[in-house]
Amino acid sequence: MITRAQFEQNYAVSSGVTIEWLREMGREARPCSCDYEGCEGWQMAYIEQLQWAVGRGIATPAEKALLEWKE
Repeated sequence: MITRAQFEQNYAVSSGVTIEWLREMGREARPCSCDYEGCEGWQMAYIEQLQWAVGRGIATPAEKALLEWKE
């Protein structure tokens, strides 16, 4: 598994943007436990969407955990 910083850098480079741009767009790296063979242990989560779902009481437990995750 790679570090969060490595994942964010790789994601930004492959997307042709900067990490700062990703954060400005509401995206942050969060742990992933999808069990996909090629998974690097991280996913790029849409924080604003998670906040919206939690605020309306429609978020799944997994979505709540992503939003509440702290390094």
